Amino acid sequence: MMAEIMHTTWNSTEQILRTRISGILHQEQVEAWEQSLEQVSRQIPKHLDFTMLIDIQGYEVSEQDKAVHQQQRVVIPTFLARHDFEVGFFRLFEVQNTISPNLDRARCVAVAHVHHDCNKMALYNQNLGRSNERFFCQLSEAEAWLQEGIF
Repeated sequence: MMAEIMHTTWNSTEQILRTRISGILHQEQVEAWEQSLEQVSRQIPKHLDFTMLIDIQGYEVSEQDKAVHQQQRVVIPTFLARHDFEVGFFRLFEVQNTISPNLDRARCVAVAHVHHDCNKMALYNQNLGRSNERFFCQLSEAEAWLQEGIF
């Protein structure tokens, strides 16, 4: 079993917001992760375009409590919707995005998702990927794609 990891960082030079979760999480940990995501995102200057790297390597849905996973899986789509980015989650579950962007905040222009299941990421990339949202199983590839900045 992998240790729980939850953290978020902002790199103002690269203009990349990075967040990571891993291991078996509990409700309080998901809430703390969500709060850290919001807190760190306040460091991003208003009206700036930024990119985001979401690293969930070591997070397995089958190992999570169902309620905790349901809580976790809406954190990123909700966060991104408030930053004017409609993540593939809405298309995957055929859910209409009813979250209005906060136009007084920074705007997310590209997202790289990373998970250790290469087959799942290839399938997501095929079905949900687009020019500004990609799915990777290698962190280094996701980093390189974001740093290239060709969306």
